[in-house]
Amino acid sequence: MEQFGTYPAYSMEWHSAGHNPADSTTYFIGNIPAAPTVTAGAPYRVYFPRSGRIRKIAVIGAVFGTLGSGETGTVSLEINNTTSYQITNQFTWSAIIQSTGSVFEDDTAPVIEQNDYFQVRVDTPAWATNPTSVIYWGSLWIEA
Repeated sequence: MEQFGTYPAYSMEWHSAGHNPADSTTYFIGNIPAAPTVTAGAPYRVYFPRSGRIRKIAVIGAVFGTLGSGETGTVSLEINNTTSYQITNQFTWSAIIQSTGSVFEDDTAPVIEQNDYFQVRVDTPAWATNPTSVIYWGSLWIEA
C-alpha cells in the first residue's frame, strides 16, 4: 500500500490506444489498450478493488500526428456511468503533450465502494483542424 499524504492509498492506471478523434464527440477510456469508444460501459470499465475516496487524478494526452487547431474540450471522471466529476474544460490537442489533473479535498473527494467502476470521459470540440494519432493515459490515487 502506498501513501497519499498521510493516508494509506493505492493507485490505478488507465490508458487508450491511438485514434483520430472526431468533432463534437464523447469518448470513454478505460483500461483496455484499444481506441476510445463512443459507448460507455463494459469492456472499458475499470473496477475498484476496495472502497475508499478518490484523492487525485492525472490525465495526459499525446498527439503523435497532426496537432489540433486549439479549441478546448472537457475531460471528466465517470463513476458507475452515473456520476461525473469534471477534471477540466480547457483540454487542448494543440501541443504534443497535454496534461491536467485534479486533487479532491475532503468535502469533494468521491467516495467509491469495492466493485464500483470508473471510465474517463473526453468530450471533443468542433475543430478547424482535427488532431490525429491521439492517445490518453493517467492514474487515480485512492485513499483506502
